[in-house]
Amino acid sequence: MIKNSTFQDHHYNILLIACLACLIVFLPLSAAQASSGSSGSGHDTHSGGHKAPAKGHDTHAAKGHTTDGHATQGDHQSGAFDMGETVMHHLVNIETHELPILNKTSHGWAWKEIPVDGLKFSVGGIDMTVNKPVIFMMLGGFILLFVFIINFRGGKLMRNRLAHILEVYVLFIRDEVVYPNLGEEDGRKFLPLFLTFFFFILILNLSGLIPFGYSASANINVTAGLAIVALLVIQGAGIAKFGFFTHFRSALVPSGLPWPLLFIMIPIEFVGIVAKPFALCIRLFANLVAGHAALIVLLLLIIVGKSFIIAPFPMVGILFISTMELFVAHLQAFIFTILTTLFVSLTLHPSH
Repeated sequence: MIKNSTFQDHHYNILLIACLACLIVFLPLSAAQASSGSSGSGHDTHSGGHKAPAKGHDTHAAKGHTTDGHATQGDHQSGAFDMGETVMHHLVNIETHELPILNKTSHGWAWKEIPVDGLKFSVGGIDMTVNKPVIFMMLGGFILLFVFIINFRGGKLMRNRLAHILEVYVLFIRDEVVYPNLGEEDGRKFLPLFLTFFFFILILNLSGLIPFGYSASANINVTAGLAIVALLVIQGAGIAKFGFFTHFRSALVPSGLPWPLLFIMIPIEFVGIVAKPFALCIRLFANLVAGHAALIVLLLLIIVGKSFIIAPFPMVGILFISTMELFVAHLQAFIFTILTTLFVSLTLHPSH
């Protein structure tokens, strides 16, 4: 009993020490991971439009000439790297993924990168390549299925800490978001969808905060896909309740509007319908990208400074922003869910 009570009295201190130990291990590891983007092998694996310029820089740097034929000066000649190019590489690269395996290259040590876009195909002219965002979305979905199946067997809540944490999230979304805005009758119909929105976006956001992880919600295509689903749900709810013509007539034509103003108001109302999911898309994408970019820049400051004296200052900033990112990951999942709920509520109750 004494040992248990002692542990219970000090388990917060033990948790704090464990977190500090993890920071001591993972922050230098993350800094080394960021520095690997400056190597030639890292730049060769840029996605999209960054691949060709990177190869061009490496070729000319090796020859010692620029595209104009003059000797290179600055970053390539001194061995320094382009911070902007490195940041963009970590933000937009979706074709390769770094593993926690050091690999010696001609430019020094770097994390081993593996291609993750091997399965390439298109449907109706639409590129359906399985790349890094797709893989992490699938991984997030499998994790959610596994966690909920384990903790809610046979429709009953298992008695463990993780199950109780999940229950808190579920009850919060149900009692503070869905039911107050949609009512209990409509809320029961839409609750599974909004819970899926919340947990799926949350796990995508959190996956970018672990070492060698990736946040698929920091990709504009992923947030656009979520926004399109939200748009279909918003308009589908109105069509299911009022019918196609009645719904769009009330959505596009305000009641009591003089007919000469219809030519002005209908396009404005249509833009408003599209603007709602567009705002959801950009808000989620911008917040996630901004946080990740700030973390990468702080990590690169340690490398650019090349001194252990200045390293603690960026590390304090990294710790602060990482804590904020943990909060933002929850906040953005909540905002996406509650705004979609409000938009559905406005569609189902246009008089309000």
